[in-house]
Amino acid sequence: MQARALSGAEGVDQMAVAYADLMDQLVDLWRFPKLKLPARPENYEARTDVLTKWVVAPASRGQL
Repeated sequence: MQARALSGAEGVDQMAVAYADLMDQLVDLWRFPKLKLPARPENYEARTDVLTKWVVAPASRGQL
């Protein structure tokens, strides 16, 4: 964060996006088979939106 001059909530948000992208890249390098869920959006923002909608949804319809 210091190298990119990031701070505050916006900096944390940008760091989380960069970290998620890094983890996705590392998973793609993994040599063993991996399970990818079809409902999992490909980018961090889309995943966050899906999870946020799931968290605030009533329990009767709160499934991904």
